[in-house]
Amino acid sequence: MACSLRAIHPFDQELAFDKLRKHPTIPPGAVDEEIEVANDRLKPVDEGHLWPRVFCAFKGCNWTSDVGDEECLHRHLEESHAQDLEPILPHMLRGEDPAALLGVYHEAIAVKCRSQAPLAGCSIDRGALKAYTSACSNNNTEALICFSCACIYVHLADLPPQKQDIQWTRPVQRRRGTNNFNFLGLPAAQGVDLLDFNAFLERYDQLNVAGKRLTDHETFDDWTLAVKVERCDEPAKILCCPEANGSCGAPACPDKNAYTYIYIPKLLVCVSRVTILNASQLRFTLNVNLRHQSLPRY
Repeated sequence: MACSLRAIHPFDQELAFDKLRKHPTIPPGAVDEEIEVANDRLKPVDEGHLWPRVFCAFKGCNWTSDVGDEECLHRHLEESHAQDLEPILPHMLRGEDPAALLGVYHEAIAVKCRSQAPLAGCSIDRGALKAYTSACSNNNTEALICFSCACIYVHLADLPPQKQDIQWTRPVQRRRGTNNFNFLGLPAAQGVDLLDFNAFLERYDQLNVAGKRLTDHETFDDWTLAVKVERCDEPAKILCCPEANGSCGAPACPDKNAYTYIYIPKLLVCVSRVTILNASQLRFTLNVNLRHQSLPRY
């Protein structure tokens, strides 16, 4: 959190005990907080109800969302509770940080929770399991192999790009002020050569000394993509993984030859380094990626 906890702790204590509900980790209306006997008041916690995914902990606020996320909660806090949260921002080390308001809110909830015994029950477990299942379903959680260095990092769909160690990027970029393209930060002819389909066949087509070949069983039509290279009449054919576009957030590709739709996984620290690697280094990491099927997607 972008703040000094020691500096704002008294302010968050006041916010926690004056503005938040008695049980801020339970959605509004789930329990009757007017019931004095705790066992009777907290019965719904152990009844296995499916509670909203996100909700507001402020007293008298009934905002909930079954499909929202932390960004939705942040917008709600800015729209409805800024008058309670913003006075604390000047006491933070980085009060101008976009996430500062949400940080104050989370710390106030933490202060409130630390003042009482933690809640546990089937309803809380059900919500946690649903959140876990949602985060791990489809391609929301991926173990991506960096196309430059072959390191494996987790990519989470729920995290904003600036918080990811690795993300899907486009290797084909138009050079500023020209109609020519770079591929992997290199001139297109040099970059495309690293993924050239014919070069791949030279290295991997022959499976054994008896002459058995990959091309005897696979045409590779779905595994290749045409990329235009300057000063060449015909596009070059490169390897490309034929997975669904939605897995990397890319728009639907209208044409297999639309090479600007290629996406590859790249570590953020590698995005600016690829141009200083020589061809032999890139070929080595490409061989590692080929064994793990970490190819561009379209």
